[in-house]
Amino acid sequence: MKQERLESMEFGFVRLIIALVLFSEMFIFSGTSSAQTITITWYYDENQKVIINDIDKSATVGFISFSSSQKFKVYVNSEVRMDGVEVNGVEVRSVYIGRTLISSTYWKPTKVNRTLSGNLVLYFSYYIEPDDFQVALTFVFLPF
Repeated sequence: MKQERLESMEFGFVRLIIALVLFSEMFIFSGTSSAQTITITWYYDENQKVIINDIDKSATVGFISFSSSQKFKVYVNSEVRMDGVEVNGVEVRSVYIGRTLISSTYWKPTKVNRTLSGNLVLYFSYYIEPDDFQVALTFVFLPF
């Protein structure tokens, strides 16, 4: 299990904390065992203010890259909470890396042909802009 650090960013009047938790597994291929390594790189300025777009409710949280020597699949789970309690009325509607929509379901993960990179963009769903909240993203990697 590889885990990136917890970072704080400001979204207009909203303070959003992103915890990016990354999981990768040991995979078995063709009866021989080999470990697939997925390299994750995430670039962003911790001190830069990040704004939630009022029109489409999106926020860009830096540039992220996944790379591997083999094809893989990935999906993402998201949680919105504050002080460990789930926030009602706010959810992460979708997660994009570049132009690629990352699946939020394990039964239909996003297929990746060795590399995936681009801006990490979160789209939110809410009726009233919430106060402080935290977002945890868990990326789960699977063999192709």
